[in-house]
Order: sequence, then structure tokens, then C-alpha cells
Amino acid sequence: MDVPEIRTRFLRFFEERGHAVIASAPVVPVNDETTLFTSAGMQPLVPYFLGQPHPSGPLLVDVQKCVRTDDIDEVGDATHLTFLEMLGRWSLGDYFKERAIQLSFDLLTSDDGFRIDPDRLYVTFFAGDTDAPRDDEARARWQGMFRGAGVDASEGDPREGWQSGRLFAYGKKENWWGPVGETGPCGPDSEMFIDTGKEHDDGFGPVCHPACGCGRFVEIGNDVFLQFDCLADGRFAPLAQRNVDTGMGLERLAQVLLGVDSVYETEAFRPLIRWLEQVSNRPYESDRRSFRIIADHVRAAAVIAADGVSASNVHRGYVLRRLIRRAVRYGRSIGLPGPFYAEAAKQVIELSGEVYPELREQRQHVTSQLGLEEERFGLTLDRGLGKLSKLLADREEISGADAFSLYDTHGFPVELTIDLVRQRGGKLSQTFAEEYEARMAEHKERSRTAAGGLFKGGPRRPFT
Repeated sequence: MDVPEIRTRFLRFFEERGHAVIASAPVVPVNDETTLFTSAGMQPLVPYFLGQPHPSGPLLVDVQKCVRTDDIDEVGDATHLTFLEMLGRWSLGDYFKERAIQLSFDLLTSDDGFRIDPDRLYVTFFAGDTDAPRDDEARARWQGMFRGAGVDASEGDPREGWQSGRLFAYGKKENWWGPVGETGPCGPDSEMFIDTGKEHDDGFGPVCHPACGCGRFVEIGNDVFLQFDCLADGRFAPLAQRNVDTGMGLERLAQVLLGVDSVYETEAFRPLIRWLEQVSNRPYESDRRSFRIIADHVRAAAVIAADGVSASNVHRGYVLRRLIRRAVRYGRSIGLPGPFYAEAAKQVIELSGEVYPELREQRQHVTSQLGLEEERFGLTLDRGLGKLSKLLADREEISGADAFSLYDTHGFPVELTIDLVRQRGGKLSQTFAEEYEARMAEHKERSRTAAGGLFKGGPRRPFT
């Protein structure tokens, strides 16, 4: 069961149970400048959690485009992505925990769902604290589901390991969904994990449990029970309507159901990676990290550009520029010949254009933006690489002043300097970050002073 079938099954499962299928919102939030991108499936629906009626009714399901750049440096491993698809279903003041958990269990285990063996499923719930009570309602409902399937439903203790039970209670760090901003809807959540059977890595602690980071247990879904409003003073007040928000990462779910090593071995990426192999004349296995970074960044850049963003030095345009330039750098490392970004974007459009028609509608903007930025960066890259190579040959470590000089003289991004120094086995000085920031602050102050001086002393002249 791969990406297309999972997407179809998820939407059909909830549509047949009374949920209206709605289109994905753009990755550029509409009428919201508080955040750069839509990073969660529930983000576009916040007004409806607060009581505003949704045009399609109180029961909804969709596949939402999401962009997350906080972990961009982790992209290249088995699971991290900058663009991902989030499967989501919602109950806006309609059913609550009992029905929500029954539907989640049926989705995961039934024949018209994902057919997962219940014995491989483990669940977590909120343990309670001084701010909010223990979620015994969710605990009891999950126990009923497991017992009905003939599976042990005892509560375990994370300190004693996964063998101690089927359900595990954790605090807010693991099982609480906070508001999108400083205030807003929030509440306890219940996460669903699948046991991969992998051997526990003792580096993550003496015992393994569902929230352990060793990789044996993989989260495949999360039921969020939005029943509180986080107020400006930090207190929680009951919401006028209780809501359910279920999210499942499509690519990660496909990875687990297929039993493959990474999200890049799913149909979300395989066609693009095969194209990269052909064009570079190199196998994916020769440098999996570089292939993964290029594939992820091309996909994310195409989706962002399709929502109207252009590469620039600020705001969303800076994120787009960074994604393009980072992919170009790794493209050179695997021998991609000449300009490749626009052609790679066409592969993304062919792969995802039916699901997200805006990719096809904005094809010209997407390919021209990505191709033009690649061309600009090619010149910058050649100059900066030559200078950085000389620096690495002359000294053991690169300082923040060196990185600023590369940026100031050649327009060479500091994050690329960091990437390359690490990739080539070099070192960054202990004061690298502080020194770079200090030089950048001086640069900005000089620029402001110079701009002010243009209008002092002597007659004003038109700029030419």
C-alpha cells in the first residue's frame, strides 16, 4: 500500500462515514502574516475550532500541503522533510473522543482501512498535571478497542519498557497539542505508534517504550482533542465547542506500511530519484543523503513557487532561495550536468499535478523561478567555492569573519559555508556564530549610516 492508495483510502474511509472532502489550503497562509508557511493540517481551520461555521459542515477530511523548515539540516535522513502531505480529519463540535478513537482504530486495522495488525499498535495518552486532568476517557476508549480485537490492553510504564503494557501515559511534552500562536485552541492528544520490531538502541536509554527515539516505535497518527482555549495569561478555559483533529503524515505512513527504510523509498520520491539517477548517471546508493536532499528540496521549492512565492532575500522568498541553492550545491556533488532545477520541477509537476492542480496551473512560474535562481546561484557558487577551497587549504578552521567575508564579497550564504566546511572535514571556530553575527550587525549599521548620508550636505540629486 503506497502513497496514492493510502491517500485515496484515507479520504474514502472518512467520506463514507459522513465527512466532507475539502481541498488543501495553500502553503502560504491566507490573511496571516504571523507565520511563513502552513506547517500543520489544522492551521487553516483554527477559526472553525473557535465556533465559526465551516461551509462544508462540521465533519471534514483532507490532505493538506505542509512546509516545515525548522529541521532543514536533518533532511537527508530517513524521515525528515521540508514539504510533506498531512492526512487530516476533523470534528468541529460534533463527535468527540469515543467516536474519534473508534474511527481511528477502524481506519488503522479494518479491511477498508490500512489493515494493520492490532498487535503491532501501541497508544499514548495525556498523564495529567496541575493545569489539566489525566485523560482517562481516551485511555478507557482505547482499552475497549484493543480488548474488542482480542489484544492485551493493559497500561504500561515507560520506565519499565514497552513489554509492560499497550497504553502509556506521558506529560505535556509528548501528549499535549498547544495553540498555533501564543493563544488559541489546545488540548490533550493520543498518539498511535507501530512496533517495527527493530532492536532497541541503548543510546536512547536503558529501556524502549513508544515515545523512545531509537526508531523501534514509529508514530503514525495523532488524535488531538481540542477542548481548551489557551488564554493570554497562560490559563486554560473550556472551549465553547469540543473538536477533534486527527493528523497522519502521508509519507511516513507509506514508509511504515511498505516496510522500507525511509520515506524516499516510497512513490512520493522514487520517480524523481530515478530521474536524478538517469541525469547524473550515478546510482542512488552511491550518495543517498545528497539524492534525498535534492529530491526533497526540489519538491518543496516547486510547491512553494506554485503558491506564488518568488525567490528573494527576505521572508518566504528567502526560504525558497535557500531550498533552491542548497539543492543546486548537492546537485553538483553528484554530478548533475548544467542547469537541472527546472527539469526536475517538471518531474514534480507530473508526479503531483493531479492531486495539486495549482502545480500545473503555475507551471510556467514554477519552472522559470527555479531555473532563474539556479542560474544566478551558479555564478555565486563558482566564485565562493574557489575562495572557500583556498581558505580550507590554508587553515585548520574557518572563522565567522571568514564566513562573513564570503557573504559580503561573493554573496555566499553562511549556511552553505557551514555545510561545505563540515562536508570537507574542516572545522568551525568556537566563536564562529558570535563573530559572524557581530560582523553582520556592523555591516547593517554601516548600510543604515550610508543611506542616511545620501540626503545630508549639499544639493539633492536624482538617482541615476
